Amino acid sequence: MSKRIGLRCDVDFGIGLERGVPYLLDLFKKRNMRVTFYVTMGPDGFRAHTNRLGSASYRRRIRRMNPMRMINAFGPVYLARQALGIRGTVGLSHPEVLRRVVGEGHELGVHGFDHYWWAENVFEADRNALKEDMDRGLNALKKSTGHDASAWASPNWRCSASSLNLLDEYGFRYGADTRGRSPFVPVMTGYSGRKPQLPISLPCLHEIADYKDTTDPTTIRDEFVSHLQPGYNVWCIHDYYEGVLRRETFESVLDAVIRDGWSLVPITTLAAEVQPDTIATSRITRARMPGGRGEVSCQESTLNSPA
Repeated sequence: MSKRIGLRCDVDFGIGLERGVPYLLDLFKKRNMRVTFYVTMGPDGFRAHTNRLGSASYRRRIRRMNPMRMINAFGPVYLARQALGIRGTVGLSHPEVLRRVVGEGHELGVHGFDHYWWAENVFEADRNALKEDMDRGLNALKKSTGHDASAWASPNWRCSASSLNLLDEYGFRYGADTRGRSPFVPVMTGYSGRKPQLPISLPCLHEIADYKDTTDPTTIRDEFVSHLQPGYNVWCIHDYYEGVLRRETFESVLDAVIRDGWSLVPITTLAAEVQPDTIATSRITRARMPGGRGEVSCQESTLNSPA
């Protein structure tokens, strides 16, 4: 069985797209890698995330990321603009980076229009509100690059029956909205799946740092590698974290898996090999991930395995 990891980069913030994604593109080019980027297209929600400082776990994460490191990495101008409420946009503000992503052969999808709004409202939002966010995000990527999105990846890995029904109508080959262990046909109250979900199966590096309470690259690398399984593996990184704040940790983990014979591929490569009638049907439920914040949409029990 081949040793492959589907690698996706979720792009949440303008500073990450401006500074983190070019670094990642250079890194992937040196290693002759093609991966997937899912990009938030609309408002930069960096300042809005300060609303989460009421959570003790979120405050611990900020301390672990080191506020001084964040100031140095993001720059005082960006942080001052955010503090003043000058949000700007993410993908819409950096079309040249998006065109570079496509030009260098990477998969490019949409990670919401308003990332913060989606993460906070998707579980209760009605169909029209969700469709408006989806339409704006998909149209913005088309306008910025001239290319259609390969997929939609729900912000904060949170989806609903309404959002999944809408995604089926858009006609994407696969869904990338959940955490789980293997490709599955999703079902939930109000939704019976037609397209497979390719969930994130591996812990994010910032989650490992949180639940191991460490910033040591070796400890994080060893913990990550311990989760790799024969067969299906999907890894999610972020523009601002691996691309800006923790580059040395990311390179340590990346080089370790490459040395061990793993290859990194776009999610669309894995999706091309998955047929809905050959995989299990599983419920989507809401659960907390170790080191994560809040509930996310997760693959739950297997309801029906393929013959």
